[in-house]
Amino acid sequence: MAGLHLLKRLALILGLLLLTGRLAAQDGLDLPTPLYVLSNTGQVQRIGLGAEGLSVVTPPDAYVVDFGVAPDGRWLAYRTESGLFLSDLSGSQTLPLQEQGADLPPTRGRGVTITWSPRGDALAYTTSQGARIRFNADPEAVFTDIYEGPFTGLLWSPNGDFLAAEAENNIWWFYQRDGFALKLTSAIPSSVGLAWINPAEVIFAPAEGGLIQMNLAAANSQTVLLDDTAVYALPALRPDGTLVVFERPKADETVPEGSGRLVSLPPGSANLERGIAPPLELEGLRWAPGARLALALRGGVLALLLPESGQGFALPITDVVGYIWGPPPLEVVSGLEMTADLTFVSADATDVRQLWRLPRDGGIAVSLTAAEADITDYAVSPNGTALAYISGGALYVQPADDPAGASILVESAGVFSGVVFSPDGQRVAYALDGNEGGVFILPTRGGEPAQLLVNNPETAVFDSPQFALNVNALSARRSAPDGTNGVVWIDLATNEAIELGAADETWWLRSGDLLARSGDRLLRYDPVNFGQITTLGTLPLALLNLRDYSAARVGLVLSSPQPGPQQLVLADLRVTTGEFSRIGDGGFMVDPLLSPDGAYLAGYTTPGGPLTLREISSGRQVVMREPPGISLIEWVLQR
Repeated sequence: MAGLHLLKRLALILGLLLLTGRLAAQDGLDLPTPLYVLSNTGQVQRIGLGAEGLSVVTPPDAYVVDFGVAPDGRWLAYRTESGLFLSDLSGSQTLPLQEQGADLPPTRGRGVTITWSPRGDALAYTTSQGARIRFNADPEAVFTDIYEGPFTGLLWSPNGDFLAAEAENNIWWFYQRDGFALKLTSAIPSSVGLAWINPAEVIFAPAEGGLIQMNLAAANSQTVLLDDTAVYALPALRPDGTLVVFERPKADETVPEGSGRLVSLPPGSANLERGIAPPLELEGLRWAPGARLALALRGGVLALLLPESGQGFALPITDVVGYIWGPPPLEVVSGLEMTADLTFVSADATDVRQLWRLPRDGGIAVSLTAAEADITDYAVSPNGTALAYISGGALYVQPADDPAGASILVESAGVFSGVVFSPDGQRVAYALDGNEGGVFILPTRGGEPAQLLVNNPETAVFDSPQFALNVNALSARRSAPDGTNGVVWIDLATNEAIELGAADETWWLRSGDLLARSGDRLLRYDPVNFGQITTLGTLPLALLNLRDYSAARVGLVLSSPQPGPQQLVLADLRVTTGEFSRIGDGGFMVDPLLSPDGAYLAGYTTPGGPLTLREISSGRQVVMREPPGISLIEWVLQR
């Protein structure tokens, strides 16, 4: 009865959604993930979750033939007769991926014909001869073809090390990824459906009967799970480890050919569990994520089905030629236990953007300020007891636990930026734009600011001040009219400024050295001996964030600079040797920031999107429920 209730609710909600284009928040849509549907008109429509509603996600002038949704949920690859394209689902940009030779799928609606690898670093799509795989590479993408097709569908393994390709008559071919190549490793003569149960093992259902497990990492060794007294089809693994499959006993004439009853095999059990599920016709049937719900595409009609009850209903979308499920939504939480506090800017109840703190103990976010105008930049003192923030053309300081204790340090008609505390918390430095601007410093107790660097638009302007950690000095970025950037060192005892060299970004390390990025090179400056500049190495990918964990070890967050889904790469840098070592992945997020100990990442799900947090050791990634409109996230260092 619960399944029937779910389907009735889905039918009502989908009907309302398609009639109105939106839903009230309390009428949440119980789909496991967003559903993307391609109609014969060449448009892709997204049926979102909850109150997201229905939307068209491909350009109005594009006649889409097939498509694939990226694992980060931000990007969509689609083909037209003129080529293969990449589109941001927010509608902000569309880019060509292959304008010549992209080919067209030989079939549609029977399987997935465009699919991203789980890491988002490869895109596979069917062609008239087989399939082509586009690998993200720098400076240009690399294309590889396989020719055992034509294929009706493609399926990556959970970690993207293998690609399974289905051909006519339920023949499956398996390829192992080796850099930018795919090596044919095995084939099975028939299987009605296929399920990856781990990165190297699959469950398949031969047409003649039985259910078999095969290990591609162990010379394709096979284990019989169920004998051939019955014919099985469409195996799938549920999140709890239960294997579900449709069964047609050969001796049971009540189940016609091409149909099956749902049965399940619990984890660690050799005995099937059979409920009261009626036989279902299996033509055009595919599982939804989680294997609780199935979809059937027949004659342009897409129907939702509950296999346990046999109940179902057709979606009121006509002329469907294909569909794809989006990636699973991230868990939504109000707080998360972490190893450091996190601060950010977000609007309060009066719509003024205040400074907030998300505590490390898992509690909800709390507002720290009571500014009358939006806060546009801020800093937290090293011991976490004081705040400095910019609001309404003024720089304020306040105790972290006393919003009413804010006081103005300095006001200006210019635009403030880059406010930062000294290591002892007794001074702040900041930058002002304009001809009268530059880099300034003053005590937190008040007084006249001292101008350390003066802007001259004809020669250079300065911003991004940073205090050294173990000497009385700070650095700033110099930007010249020709587009070149450099770093300037200022001795705060004498206010003498010294040009150190080219740099796009800089970071003071706990060792007292200054680390700089210049293009794709990492440099180390010795602040005592200015002439000693060491090139640590060339970055293998684009550097997104850097955090020093000790005097000798620095953590890096890297990503490919190419557009499209980019799973973050986590690496270590040994400052003494310049040695890089990859240590794992950081999932998908925008503007990632490593926590002070490197245990967590904070960022956004999309540009300007919700705050997302990831525990690196477990891979658990969540989205913050509130407050909305978060920006300027920073970890509290508390050195």
